[in-house]
Amino acid sequence: MAEKKWIRFNGNVPKVAIHDMFIHPKENDLILATHGRGIMIVDDLTPIREIDETIIQQDLAFLNSRP
Repeated sequence: MAEKKWIRFNGNVPKVAIHDMFIHPKENDLILATHGRGIMIVDDLTPIREIDETIIQQDLAFLNSRP
């Protein structure tokens, strides 16, 4: 089984504690709650969920996303 680890997501997320995370069941959006600065929504996790070791090693890859 492959080793699993956390990787910091830098997409303009401030360096504050994330107290709650929720994946919207219909839209597949990641909702982050900081309890101080509000909420942030990462729109459509579909492309992120497709990333694996094979994709990372490619120079170029096309990932699915919703229109």
